[in-house]
Amino acid sequence: MNEWSKQGPAHHCAIGIGHISDKIQRLGQILKIEVVKIC
Repeated sequence: MNEWSKQGPAHHCAIGIGHISDKIQRLGQILKIEVVKIC
């Protein structure tokens, strides 16, 4: 929870469950945006 909170999720946050995390990572690379995987 602390790591999640440090990322400032209140304003810009997307939550995905484990089986799609690779797709979210790839989308972040394509869009050149940071994706932070907390757990």
